[in-house]
Amino acid sequence: MMPDASQTTRPLKDLVAAPSSFVRGWLNARPRHPLINFAVMLAVSLGLWAVAGLVFSRVGEPVTPRSQDKAVTNNLRAIKAAADQYFLEHPGVSSVALTALVGPDSTPPLNSFQTVAHETYSPVIVKGQAVSASGIAGARTITYGP
Repeated sequence: MMPDASQTTRPLKDLVAAPSSFVRGWLNARPRHPLINFAVMLAVSLGLWAVAGLVFSRVGEPVTPRSQDKAVTNNLRAIKAAADQYFLEHPGVSSVALTALVGPDSTPPLNSFQTVAHETYSPVIVKGQAVSASGIAGARTITYGP
């Protein structure tokens, strides 16, 4: 048997609970002194600035050896890829100077890369051999590729 339509629908105001007297009083409360709003806003803004300072305080930290090694490895990877492309475009050539690979006039073009930790790269890249960078931060050497 189907219930009567008047029994199935209720007004929306019956479904939503009215706020308690405490909440109504809190929402309508006015500050006891005019400077209280200012003090609360000041405390909140100072707290936000403190959090932002903690989050962004790592910006000025020195570069770690691991990130230096990653950047140097990326440079070596780019040099190796440019050398492999050069060897494909120039059959019969078994070595190429690094200066021939770097710059906009080179074929293939390898944009100038930045040294990370005063490292020096292999001046000549030999086909089938690894490329290396030495003197990374005055102490380490990284080799990339076969």
